[in-house]
Amino acid sequence: MWFILWVFLCPGFSSDVESGGSPMGLLPSTENADMSDLEQLSAFFKDAKVVGLGEANHGTAEFFRYKNRLIRYLVTTHGFRYFLIESGLFSCESLNAYVLGEDVALADALADQQYTIWYTQEVAELFVWMREFNQTAKEKVRVSGFDSRDNGNGRDALKAYLKEKDPGYFAQQEALLEAVTLTGFGDASQAQAHGEALKSIQAYLDGKMASWGTGSGKRAFLRAYQALKVLQQANAYAQAPTPQVASNNRDLHMAENIQFLAADNPGTKWMVWAHNGHIGVGTNGVPNGTNLGAHLNQWLGAGYVNVGFGFGKGTFRAYGDQNGVSSYHAFPTGEPLAGSLDAALNALGSTPFFLDLTQAIPKSLAETLPIRWADGAVGPNYLETWSQSSLSIRVAEQFDGIIFVPEISAAKTYRP
Repeated sequence: MWFILWVFLCPGFSSDVESGGSPMGLLPSTENADMSDLEQLSAFFKDAKVVGLGEANHGTAEFFRYKNRLIRYLVTTHGFRYFLIESGLFSCESLNAYVLGEDVALADALADQQYTIWYTQEVAELFVWMREFNQTAKEKVRVSGFDSRDNGNGRDALKAYLKEKDPGYFAQQEALLEAVTLTGFGDASQAQAHGEALKSIQAYLDGKMASWGTGSGKRAFLRAYQALKVLQQANAYAQAPTPQVASNNRDLHMAENIQFLAADNPGTKWMVWAHNGHIGVGTNGVPNGTNLGAHLNQWLGAGYVNVGFGFGKGTFRAYGDQNGVSSYHAFPTGEPLAGSLDAALNALGSTPFFLDLTQAIPKSLAETLPIRWADGAVGPNYLETWSQSSLSIRVAEQFDGIIFVPEISAAKTYRP
């Protein structure tokens, strides 16, 4: 059973520390409703309009449960009411219906959002809590995706809109809309042809804006128009000449989709759940790149606050081959690499801690250091790839705060 640990980093905790900074043990469990340990973060979040919550991989139980507690704290103490998870912009409508108390099964809602990395017990616990909170809340928490991938629901919304408004035009475009990439992957030359066709649909909708996009029809028109734009975003990913350009495109489009949602919900505070590589304020290791967090920082300044996550060793859930079976398994992380950010953080304490990087930081974190980050899938040689990776960051430039977990465990696949 996890328990609250208080660890204060101050001159004397380590000779490596210049001044300030207070790693604080947190309670990585959704089982305890007590939020008193998080009150010390009140000043850290006081000016935040958007909070980015990262993760060094997409399958660690402790990352998910720390974020669950931070989200509960932000909702109940700081009035945050919109939760965005790294999934397609239109892919989380069933999850939103579930947390708003509608007759939707959580298992179906999790499956509907397409991203199997979130089909875990720990993530499910967050949505269960949101549904319970909304039963009595005057202002309810809502849920959305913001990514440009897996836009099947958006495409269906666009098709339904065009079919209703102009059946003849829809019949001309139906085959194209069925063929376009929803994931951003595919043949580049085919994507280029589809891209030109999507531009023609955009021009058609632009011509209808004055008649369809006003008065009581405005909301439906804007929804269909944004669904088209997300199809174009996935198409731009498929057309990208290099993975680096594709990554830049994706993060820019994520930011544009969040701005689209924000424009429709003025004054709302937002929580963004995604990988460290998205919520960080930097380049995500891409030359001349700009990631989601950098776009949000340019847009909001001090109104954007983010928390990254790091780990020492343990296991994490990812899709890959194990004993000849390709599925989600628990994979070992290996030990922290010598000279890496993980090793520097690991040297600061043996229990999980939060470090405020807006204050003075340990000297060992001041340099650009290699990192071990993974997405939702791993190859057979991922540990060797990590050891040879050139991906490095200066942590205090990327994040306002970081939560470090010395020993992690794999998230559990959700079992209804």
